Amino acid sequence: MARASITGNATSDVELKFLNSGVAVANFSIAESYKPSRDKDEETYFWNVVVWNQLAENVAESVRKGQRVVVEGRLVQRTWTTEDDQKRSKVELVADSVGIELRFGTAVYTKRAAQGASSAPADDDLF
Repeated sequence: MARASITGNATSDVELKFLNSGVAVANFSIAESYKPSRDKDEETYFWNVVVWNQLAENVAESVRKGQRVVVEGRLVQRTWTTEDDQKRSKVELVADSVGIELRFGTAVYTKRAAQGASSAPADDDLF
């Protein structure tokens, strides 16, 4: 399994859905610019990002089109056959973590309370 850490700009707002089982899944895309050498022009790569469970809900509330994000996860190739029997495939970045890149801006962090927990922060949450 290939692991990747990609920093880029969100090129779409996050689309959040819930499966029949209640599991959250979010999708968005990012553009990563890369200059391979001084002699070559900058290249841009586009990545489809898939996010699951509570992270999907947090990403949907936090990430907006145009924001610079850091996504760490696994590169997964998905294949399927179309209705007219054509084979298709694409590589997706299945996120294990997503963060806002702070080189060009600031962010405010809000920790979610665990289900069934009180809303007061524990002492170790304050630091």
